[in-house]
Amino acid sequence: MLETSKAQSSYMTPFPIGSDPGVSAVRVAPAGAMLIAPERCQGSILFLRSGWAMRSRELSDGRRSIIDLFLPGDLVGVDTIFDMPSLAATVALSPVTYQAMAPLQPADVSRNPELAASLAYAGRQERLRVEALAVMLARATAEERISAFLLNLHARLLSRGLVSATGFRLPMTQVQIADHLGLTVVHVNRVLRQLRERGFVSLIRGNAAIDSAGLVRLARAFHIAPSRDPEEDALGNRPWSSFTASG
Repeated sequence: MLETSKAQSSYMTPFPIGSDPGVSAVRVAPAGAMLIAPERCQGSILFLRSGWAMRSRELSDGRRSIIDLFLPGDLVGVDTIFDMPSLAATVALSPVTYQAMAPLQPADVSRNPELAASLAYAGRQERLRVEALAVMLARATAEERISAFLLNLHARLLSRGLVSATGFRLPMTQVQIADHLGLTVVHVNRVLRQLRERGFVSLIRGNAAIDSAGLVRLARAFHIAPSRDPEEDALGNRPWSSFTASG
């Protein structure tokens, strides 16, 4: 059975816009806009309110690798606090709205335990996603990759209340899915068609609904099970506005 639930259209912070001097007003960017350049601006942390973003690397021959996906409610650019070099850019995958935190230094984080805990959580989740993708690229079949990809997106969006009665928004083309999962577009198209024929996936005009039980069987060990730690869940859903650096 295809699974759905109630959803909201975007992830909102509870504070009035402009009430916190450490947080910018809401900004709007179109799909394809550069949010964080590869060279990084130290401490450039963004809170994604709506829309999707991706961390990607463009190769010299025109090919692209999408390394990670950021969804509404995610903190983006956590590693910029430590001025860590990167070859990847963070780009709006769809039209987005976001807010920027005032530039942070490591000392700012050390003075604010709640801020440190929130950033550590966001960084840990990002690392786990990238590691899981690396394992899939090394060992998973195309069917396993796409099944796990849909399951993991569904779990992340469900935890934010972004799965509706008709499923969830999937603002990615088959080319982008291929770039993320290390497959050809032909292979992505073929596997998605097979999953639709088996009743495990419905894709209509950028909206996806899935049969989790069926996809779990196909994804095998490559599906990231949702957290069962109440403290972890609470930390991940804690309002970002409460973590603005002080001092």
